[in-house]
Amino acid sequence: MDEWPTTEGPDARACTSSERTWAQRFAQLTESLRAHRHLWGPRPFACLRLPWEEAYPEVSDWLRSLPFAEVDRVESGEELPASAPALLHSWRATAARLARLAPWGSRPLPATLSTLGTQVSARKREQIGAFCGAVLPALPSGVTTLIEWCAGRGHLGHLCAGCTGLPVLSLEREAGLCAKGNHLAVQTGIRQQHLQVDVLAPATWEYLRPGVAVLALHACGVLTSTLVREAARRGVSAVAFAPCCHHFLNKAAEYTPVSAAGQRAGLPLSAQDLRLSIVDEIVASATVRAAGRREEAFRLGLDLLVREASGGGDYRSPGHLPPAWVRLPFADFCRTAAAHAGLPLPAHWSPASAEAAGSERGRITRALCMVRAQFRRPLELWAVLERALCLEESGYAVRVGTFCSRQTTPRNILVVATR
Repeated sequence: MDEWPTTEGPDARACTSSERTWAQRFAQLTESLRAHRHLWGPRPFACLRLPWEEAYPEVSDWLRSLPFAEVDRVESGEELPASAPALLHSWRATAARLARLAPWGSRPLPATLSTLGTQVSARKREQIGAFCGAVLPALPSGVTTLIEWCAGRGHLGHLCAGCTGLPVLSLEREAGLCAKGNHLAVQTGIRQQHLQVDVLAPATWEYLRPGVAVLALHACGVLTSTLVREAARRGVSAVAFAPCCHHFLNKAAEYTPVSAAGQRAGLPLSAQDLRLSIVDEIVASATVRAAGRREEAFRLGLDLLVREASGGGDYRSPGHLPPAWVRLPFADFCRTAAAHAGLPLPAHWSPASAEAAGSERGRITRALCMVRAQFRRPLELWAVLERALCLEESGYAVRVGTFCSRQTTPRNILVVATR
């Protein structure tokens, strides 16, 4: 269990693992996620009481008694207090061991980022700089073209073209983003071309061939899975990806593994299951957090009213709501959202009492979510390794590590596969 790759210093080679080792790590993650599904599967937001609370009353009682400030502190990434139940500490330690990754070494890059001007936020600049600094030195000789997968405005491709001198083909679905990217490339003299294509369309996959290295920074869910599957089939020279939004399944009911190991694992994962892997607030601003807390309390208060009016039953979501509705007074929010979703409200109810009940339930819900949160990173790594093993099974040498801090981006797991 403790023989996973570790690193001494910034050498990227320390992130290299044998096929047996990454496959073994994947099997351990699968076993742990399956064994603890009763802890991370049920959503506190949708349940008045979770199925595991009866089995672990000491964990339930401690979490339900946590004040708002302590919940905020732990959610912000602080360690569990010493008073936390031993079981919670144990789950946290197991998750940390299973999800441990070596930091990826990187090299300083030329000042090419300066040509992007103010088009890129400071944090985004740091992300793409760290990604390129880790990936570009690891590319094999013989690469003649770089492909930027799901390019957006092509900032990653822009930097790669400037650093390597290689031509970059940036694949993007949105015409407006392609136009802006091509305009910048002409302005700066960068060898980069944007193509308006859908990466899920088979015609696009013809660009994947030997001599090509494909780079994907935060391509969502099935977009990364498609890249990995088709790159392996078509023998590209290198693939580097740091995926995001694993729950984007393009209307599929469940995640579809692309590796033989993933298919054998037999761990069914829905979009709702995979959403857990990305619901952290490490980089959220105080304003965004406050808005989220308000919406959560309002929705939970509304849910209590709906349960009262309907005589109980399951959680009934009002669906996506305009942000402006959440800025309404609580009573107006409930009436507007209930009418929109066709949900019942009691004939007589106290807005002040219902709002206070929603706020209190929000505190308890966030506290109970700490149990699910212990399995967030293992679930994310499971989804990343499942793709990495597809490439390893196809004969690629695979490296896995973290390319930047989680404060730069929580989605900081990088896979580089070369042949």
